[in-house]
Amino acid sequence: MIKRLKLFCLLICVAATSCSTVKKTEKEINPEINVSNVDSFTKKFIDNAPSELKKISIVKDPSKKELDNYIATDLYMKASIAQMDGDFETSLALFKKAIEIQPENIFMRKRFVVSLIRLGKLKEAKQHLEIIKNSKEKDDRVMLVLGGVYSALGEREKALELYQSILAENPKNEDVCMFYSKDLIESANYNKALKVLKSCSDHNPKKGVFDFTIGKIYIENKDLKKAKFFFQSAYKKQPTLVEAVAAQAMIYEDGGQNLKAASIYREYLDKDGSHPLILSRLVQLYFVMEKYREVIPYAERLSDLETDNLNLKVKLGILYTDAKKYDRALGVFGEILKSVPDSDKVLYYVGAIHQERRDFDQSIGYFQKIGDSSDLFEDSNMQIANMMGALASKSVENENRYLSFVKKSKGKIRVQLHSIAASYLEENARFEDAALLLEKVSDDIRFSSENSYFLASLHEKLKNYDRVEVILKKVIEEEPENSHVLNFLGYTLVERNVRLDEAYSYLSKAIKIAPKDGYIMDSLGWYHFRKGQFSQALSYLNKAVKIVPNDASIRKHLAVIYSSQKKFRLAKKHIVEALKFVNQASERKELEGVLDSLQRKRVPASIN
Repeated sequence: MIKRLKLFCLLICVAATSCSTVKKTEKEINPEINVSNVDSFTKKFIDNAPSELKKISIVKDPSKKELDNYIATDLYMKASIAQMDGDFETSLALFKKAIEIQPENIFMRKRFVVSLIRLGKLKEAKQHLEIIKNSKEKDDRVMLVLGGVYSALGEREKALELYQSILAENPKNEDVCMFYSKDLIESANYNKALKVLKSCSDHNPKKGVFDFTIGKIYIENKDLKKAKFFFQSAYKKQPTLVEAVAAQAMIYEDGGQNLKAASIYREYLDKDGSHPLILSRLVQLYFVMEKYREVIPYAERLSDLETDNLNLKVKLGILYTDAKKYDRALGVFGEILKSVPDSDKVLYYVGAIHQERRDFDQSIGYFQKIGDSSDLFEDSNMQIANMMGALASKSVENENRYLSFVKKSKGKIRVQLHSIAASYLEENARFEDAALLLEKVSDDIRFSSENSYFLASLHEKLKNYDRVEVILKKVIEEEPENSHVLNFLGYTLVERNVRLDEAYSYLSKAIKIAPKDGYIMDSLGWYHFRKGQFSQALSYLNKAVKIVPNDASIRKHLAVIYSSQKKFRLAKKHIVEALKFVNQASERKELEGVLDSLQRKRVPASIN
């Protein structure tokens, strides 16, 4: 109906255009036309009319009907043009005047109703539709519109009576069947709706839409068995009704029978491999089932059909990435970036692919395009730092770039990036540089006790003991039950062999908090050694080495105590074990020196 209306409007527009091209002469009243007896509107219209009006003056005194026809036709054509241009207000005014002149013109009234409905003037549209309904020129299409207006105005009973009367005359009318059943369903009159739909199905045996709607009613009433029957019947009658296939499969989906649903979708796609609805359902289902390899060929088909579906393209790119088909993934993401070059997600995926391929410079370039307003900004910066850190050891230029990036970092990961970079410097025995870098963020609110512990350990290696104590005591003020920090502070005092009583107070508190901590036992063993209490020292250290057998420091402490007691073989044993677990070159060199000294010592035969 709408297509026909548009076509008709187009024809009217052409006719109106041809009329409007007639050249106007000077405004004058045809002296042969007697206008003394016409109304003021007609007189004004004639005063401003083109010379074409003269053509209707075949006689000296033209009839009013001839004038009315001319004026109404002119108004109608101008109203139609306005309607086609979307100017419904102007169209409405012109149609209204034309109908006043020719109230019996039903065709013109139909066009008038179009403008009324488009402007939401449903009550006025209803009045004119009822006039058409009572005329000799009524048709089912207009009655269908009237039924829709009744429903929109809340006069559903009138709509139902109207639909029923139409079907009584023409039981094959598909549109009326559907609108009638729709209003019945919305009124929760399911039994009546089923009766109407079954009758319509009988009168239209090749149309599956009625069985499909019946199936939907049974879905609403939780009768899945009957729903499946009617969906299958709908598809059998009308193989083009793909919605029936989707509805049948979705019953199985809702019941958790995803494999059965997938088989229905695939069976249909074997016949029509390019239907977007079924492809979309199957792709979505495979994602739910996490069947990522199986979904790829169907996602490719769907992407070819829905070229503007960027979300689907992103998913396809991710699928290619997971399948390690990186070239295809980059191709898909590259297409997306042409449309949305600032997409943070796509930039992240591309960066991640290049990172996976160890093409770090390319990866860094994409990650750096992600703005700080993105939720992916912090993670992308973390990835940049990781890659720059991996490249840093290859050249001074790379290292400078890495440290410069870290120093300029901001946000939640600022402290984390500084800590990672400090670890890199520590691994290269650049303890001072590491400590200076970490100190720059020590006042950050995100600087945790773990960060403080790390910073204190760097200062301890630099023998900045005063700074170590300040850092650790600040942590203890905030976290008095932090056994690791209590142990660290106590151990630094024992290692320096100063304020041993104070050291013991920290260590004894730490062991009460964490009684099975091997590192605290090591510190207490070392404390007792400093105090000359060797049996207590060995007791703690032997417990410690059982709990933490792979710690070089505990082994070294045992070696020192055994060596002081001239038990050189036991001392050598622990030094040899300690060498297995050291990472830093300076520690290894120290232990090798101790081992060499032990090997040169004379070991009495009585020592085990």
